[in-house]
Amino acid sequence: VKIRGYRIELGEIEHALSKVPGIRQCAVLAKERQTNTGTTKYLVGYYVLDSETNTPSNQDILGHLARTLPEYMIPAA
Repeated sequence: VKIRGYRIELGEIEHALSKVPGIRQCAVLAKERQTNTGTTKYLVGYYVLDSETNTPSNQDILGHLARTLPEYMIPAA
């Protein structure tokens, strides 16, 4: 996928997301939305938690991804 001039491998993001403690399954999709100036592409990460105990917060997940991925590869949602 190419977003904002960067070539992005969704599988690489999914791999990093699957390494977050407490996440059992995950998927990353590239989405598009219409704006006044055209279309904008962005990344969305979906995940299934392993259990109710030791549940990572969104901030924990984003922090883990920020340590392992460049900024342009971190999902917007």
